[in-house]
Amino acid sequence: MAIPRPYDPVYYNVPSIPSLEYATGYDDPNAINTLFVSGLPDDVKPREIHNLFRRRPGFDYCQLKYTGRGNQVVAFATFVNHPSAIAALHALNGVKFDPQTGSTLHIELARSNSRRKNKPGPEAYVVIDKRSTAKKDDQESSDDGDSETEEPSESNKDTSTKRLTAFDDETTADPVNTGAAENEQTENTVDGACSTLFIANLGPNCTESELKPVLSRYPGFNTLKVRNRGGMPVAFADYEEVEQATEVMNALQGSTLPSSDRGGMHIEYARSKMRKR
Repeated sequence: MAIPRPYDPVYYNVPSIPSLEYATGYDDPNAINTLFVSGLPDDVKPREIHNLFRRRPGFDYCQLKYTGRGNQVVAFATFVNHPSAIAALHALNGVKFDPQTGSTLHIELARSNSRRKNKPGPEAYVVIDKRSTAKKDDQESSDDGDSETEEPSESNKDTSTKRLTAFDDETTADPVNTGAAENEQTENTVDGACSTLFIANLGPNCTESELKPVLSRYPGFNTLKVRNRGGMPVAFADYEEVEQATEVMNALQGSTLPSSDRGGMHIEYARSKMRKR
């Protein structure tokens, strides 16, 4: 019998190299490679975001973005392909970022891949500060809860799932309706409050039949919509009054469902009220 050569894969169980999973051979042009990161403290530094992701296989670059509402900040991390982005999402979502403040990361896929005009510097991160243009942006925004770009209100400090508008400093919201013509005009939010709630951080198997009994037991409930964004469900729940929506948000914030697999629900005011048909 021949003596096997050292490290011959026929005779030795050679472990696969993890980085091979993220080889550039995965080139689906429609795959989402960008992650949306919220739950960050107001004083977070770009280098901290860069250091958070730079050791993850396939990391390309990141962006820190001040939304224009106070010092609220969100981040986006872009990877060379979809598998590496998903791996980073599963590894870092729910991690406590700042033990002193208790800030916990909420990481989800962006709605679309990022685009940039210029390459970032050697540190592989860029910063966009919209605080000086916030007032103008507020006046021009017309998104509501029944448009393709449904978003949570930017007034919340811990804005999870702003993934619905992937970071792109050239674009804002894309007001493309997904349903038939509406017969009631959008009710704009006031001071960030809205009678429509945006619900995220749901388990992949969450359905309307699971959510509706939980939300409809509160006064003023109108309707519920569950949609798929980047492979994960998000929901919009509409109530008669802002005060009723606020009560629901406070009561259910962080609560879990049977299908929850990544912590409790994250609930915010939607950017605009859901339109009625």
